[in-house]
Amino acid sequence: LRRAKSLTAVGVLMEKGIPAKVAVRTVNEPPLEDFINLPDISGQDWAENLRWSNGILLEAKNRSLMKMLKEKTGDDLLALVTRIEKVILDLSALAERAKDNAQAIVEKGQGNPGPDRELSILCRQRIEILKPILAAVKQGAAAKQQ
Repeated sequence: LRRAKSLTAVGVLMEKGIPAKVAVRTVNEPPLEDFINLPDISGQDWAENLRWSNGILLEAKNRSLMKMLKEKTGDDLLALVTRIEKVILDLSALAERAKDNAQAIVEKGQGNPGPDRELSILCRQRIEILKPILAAVKQGAAAKQQ
């Protein structure tokens, strides 16, 4: 839940294939892998979604990374390295396109470059959060391969 005071997850308990109860719990160690990919940025509140997801990714890094590095196998960590690298490449391309769009809007004097600038900034922030995660996962994978 994005609007809760602390990281909160909501789930549904199923009985015979029918939703029976709602379970709400505070998450102390957010699963890092759930927040690596770029969230949906197609709706009107895309910037809020991305900003929130960046914050949770940072929190997950600080709360969950060390435990994940201990628990995952070397092969799992190598797969995660590849996944993170692909996300960083996609984010870099998206940030560059958004920056170019904002610049074109300014040059033509048409429209508002703000949303494109914000997208570029938020993508670059996410890359900066992913870089130390990538370095730690690479180091963990290398240690497990020895």
